[in-house]
Amino acid sequence: MPIRWPCAPLVVLCGLLAAGCTGGSADPSPEVTAPPSVSTVVRRPSPGSTVLDFTGIGELNVNTPLEQLRKANLIRPNEGECGEWAADEDLTTKGVLIVTGEGRLTDVAVTNNDIPTADGVRVGMTFGDARSVYGERLVRQTKAGPGGDFEAAVVTHDSYELVFLPPWGGEPSDDAMIIAIHARHAGKEMPPSC
Repeated sequence: MPIRWPCAPLVVLCGLLAAGCTGGSADPSPEVTAPPSVSTVVRRPSPGSTVLDFTGIGELNVNTPLEQLRKANLIRPNEGECGEWAADEDLTTKGVLIVTGEGRLTDVAVTNNDIPTADGVRVGMTFGDARSVYGERLVRQTKAGPGGDFEAAVVTHDSYELVFLPPWGGEPSDDAMIIAIHARHAGKEMPPSC
């Protein structure tokens, strides 16, 4: 049924009131609130950058075939207990460690403060610092390593995670220091990195 003309102004007035329009003058200085401190945008670094995102560092990305990384001189044969491949010595010197499996890179870790996450969190910061950046996205999880279960703090994005590690045997309490950050597929098992 069409609205009759005498009712139309009443309908318009009700619509304006419902939308918060009172017909008064606009406040010349509206309250401004700061944007949330948690970044929900994952910034992809360009190849060769020195920023750790959810999939790795530059060309050193989770799921990259090992043959491709070998040809780019990013990995070297390893004779240790943590896999047949290790990060190139230049990367290892910069605190970069890797985990490989099934012919692919599965984990990229940083162990010094030279390489931050895409959101600016670095090794050496506290878990409280990381919580101020990631907010409620940073959650505590139990992981399974070669030495048994341990506690870590984790931020996930799609099927990937950043794992923030406390000192061995410690817990990710706000005042504990982050000693390593891993970029990897989300999961409980965490093999050693080289």
